[in-house]
Amino acid sequence: MDHRTAGGPDTSLKNRAALQSNRLEPSTVALASPWLLRLVHRLSEHNRVWPWDPIVGFSLVEFVAPVVLGLTVVRIRRAGWFKSLTKALTRLDSRERAWDFAFSSHVPFFVRAKLKSGERVGGLYGDDSFASAFPEPQDVFLEQAWRLAEDGTPDQPVPRSRGLLLRQDDVELLELIDLEVDDG
Repeated sequence: MDHRTAGGPDTSLKNRAALQSNRLEPSTVALASPWLLRLVHRLSEHNRVWPWDPIVGFSLVEFVAPVVLGLTVVRIRRAGWFKSLTKALTRLDSRERAWDFAFSSHVPFFVRAKLKSGERVGGLYGDDSFASAFPEPQDVFLEQAWRLAEDGTPDQPVPRSRGLLLRQDDVELLELIDLEVDDG
């Protein structure tokens, strides 16, 4: 699918990201500032500049600083204190889509789906299940397929089931159901 407007610039997400990655970020320049100031000071004083100085500086600005900044941002965003702070300040979630949020749970649950064909299917989403995340196409692998009763309640596991793969394009309605724990 072409995202370009007639006669206008290409505004697709991929091209915008490529354009943004080709410019120096202010944070990268800020990290390189001590080296830049030292180099400018040496040149203005007509002092001798070590031949490797520009190469080392350029390498720091172009390669090392972006990696350090990226790792720092990731580490901060994954920190518990940062997550609780953002949750307290806003209702925004860092996950791109509701699909990602729905399948980010670390507890098993039952998935019941009504397919566009009208068929109803279900299965167990547990430790051996997998759900794709943004930007990949949305699909989910359920580790165990289940038969559903007429009313849609889980009846019994499908014998010798190795799982069930659901693609979002085939699903009309998806329900996530907590598992009942039998204490008896």
